Amino acid sequence: MDATKIPAISMEAARINAKLSQVEMARKMNMSLKTYNDYEQGKKVLRVNQAWLFSEITKYPFNKIIFFNEKYTSSVYRSDQQPA
Repeated sequence: MDATKIPAISMEAARINAKLSQVEMARKMNMSLKTYNDYEQGKKVLRVNQAWLFSEITKYPFNKIIFFNEKYTSSVYRSDQQPA
């Protein structure tokens, strides 16, 4: 399949496509169900290594999974460019 035609989907959709429950996914990712729910609901954002593991478990392309909700905002600055 052409990678450009693969739609971007949420963590929940990727998990459901993989036919996994939240309990199963939490277990595979070695975290509690509550912690996993927080990630899936956008209350927390996965670290890159966790997001990569999620992609491997679901067999869905890493760059096509939306790992945070649209309201999430964060900024990264180089140490010499931090705002005052």
